[in-house]
Amino acid sequence: MFLFNSVKFIHTDVLKWKSQVSAFKAAIERSPSKSVDIVVAAAGLVGHGFIDPDDEPPSLDKDPPEPLVDTININLTGVFYTTRLALHYFQLKGSDESTNPGKKSVILISSLAGYLELPWTADYQASKYGVRGIFKALRNNVSAMGVRMNLIAPWFIQTPMTKNVGPMLEERGVALAKQETAVEAVLRCATDDNISGKSSLLNVTEHELTELFVSHRPCYCSRSVGPHRPERRY
Repeated sequence: MFLFNSVKFIHTDVLKWKSQVSAFKAAIERSPSKSVDIVVAAAGLVGHGFIDPDDEPPSLDKDPPEPLVDTININLTGVFYTTRLALHYFQLKGSDESTNPGKKSVILISSLAGYLELPWTADYQASKYGVRGIFKALRNNVSAMGVRMNLIAPWFIQTPMTKNVGPMLEERGVALAKQETAVEAVLRCATDDNISGKSSLLNVTEHELTELFVSHRPCYCSRSVGPHRPERRY
């Protein structure tokens, strides 16, 4: 009963700064310690094809339609706002700092599309590369603020967001990652003070959670080619 009484949904437009500010304030107000300790920036939208096959042939008499950029706005600008507000409100002194002696935690949700090629979905892939950019720009510096920043990059997971893609992939023999693996990765990043400045790739190999220890070295992508033989590409 305590858990249900402690959870509240706050309707938020991630593209509106003031809407996100209101969400953070609501979370702090409901917190027993009047603080926010863990923030997961996970706003996400599927992409659009870069070229619409139904577009009319090029003509000087009629301008081409303006492309949709909602995926880039939500997936990148929304996460940018969330991260900025997290670092801002983390600095508030709660009513009882002893209740959480560990570091604050920001968890950014990117995608394996932020590492690998995903043909034609330029908006989605650009947004997820952009989330990696936020992570790489901040992960080491925020440690001095008492903040741990980590990134999760999932493979396709069966959710309402991928309902049109998942069955197509499975028909072609491409397995999907598990929701439980994503939850495990987020919980580990949220609760383990030893995990900081790292990326976790969620794949569908024998070792589903691949951690990239990249805190103080160039980032590389790890692709499993066998149980004990990871291939590294810088």
